[in-house]
Amino acid sequence: MLHNIKICCWLIIASLLWTSCSNTRYLAEGESLFVGSKIKIVDSFTSKKEKKELETYLSESVRPIPNKSFLGLRYKLFFYNIAGTPKREKGGFRNWLRDKMGEEPVLGSKVNIDFNNKLLENQLQN
Repeated sequence: MLHNIKICCWLIIASLLWTSCSNTRYLAEGESLFVGSKIKIVDSFTSKKEKKELETYLSESVRPIPNKSFLGLRYKLFFYNIAGTPKREKGGFRNWLRDKMGEEPVLGSKVNIDFNNKLLENQLQN
């Protein structure tokens, strides 16, 4: 019984820590992270397998590329945000953490929908 209570406590603590690691709190008001695109092919002549392959191929062509994530946590963005603004232009731990370990956030406002549509049409024609 006591063992089960300890496990439950650790799971609650771990889930609270996991959800508190939100990178969106560092964004300016009104901004959002670009987390990727969803491509759905509507065609009655293509098999499900071919649709899935085509959707995967096209989703890799969308630009900009979203921040890398592992188990839902954007770890490179996390390093970028916790480093903050470095005090010096070169050298120092903050610069290393921000530039080498971190990755600048990809904002939703950076996405050019018209360009992506033309790019995907071009990919489909080829």
